[in-house]
Order: sequence, then C-alpha cells, then structure tokens
Amino acid sequence: SAYPRCLLLRAMPQPEEDVEVRLEDQQAINQFGRLNTRMHELEDEVKEKRSQHDQLDDAANELILADDDEPVRVQYGECYFEVGKERADELLESRKDAVADEISELE
Repeated sequence: SAYPRCLLLRAMPQPEEDVEVRLEDQQAINQFGRLNTRMHELEDEVKEKRSQHDQLDDAANELILADDDEPVRVQYGECYFEVGKERADELLESRKDAVADEISELE
C-alpha cells in the first residue's frame, strides 16, 4: 500500500530554498514592477478618457436634436448653467478636442 503514500508525498509542496539575488537583478525586478504598474495605470486612464469622449459624442448627438431657441444646461464642475445651443456646441467641441488631445498624449 505504498502507492497512495507516494501520491501524498508528490502533492506536498517542496520546501522553498533561499535564493540569492544580485543587487542589479533586484533593481531590474523593482524597475519592471514600477513600469508595469505605471503601464496599467495609463491603460486605465486611456480607457476612462475614451469613455469620456464617447459621452461627449453622445451629448453632441443629443444637442443636434435640441430646439434652437431652447436654452441648454451645461455642467461646469458641480454646477450647471444655461447657454444657447450654439454656445453649448462650441463648449462641447472644445471639451471633445481637449479630451482627444489628452488621449493622444497618453498613447
């Protein structure tokens, strides 16, 4: 009945040995970790900016459907103010251009 015991021994984790790492290797590993983290942060930021740009495109499409004489509420920070449709379109295009520039800088 030695067979089950062999399986049991094989499934047990092997004790870890201390491995010496040269200073240069450790520095390279640390730099890779920092750069990899930064890359993921930038990818997330690009994704967020693209989402923001898509929302601005949706707002531009909604603005096309708005009446010309109807005031448009525009968000600035946490506040809203009313402007004419033409001014709202200018503000929207300006913001879309700014977000597109931010995306270009990140990529």
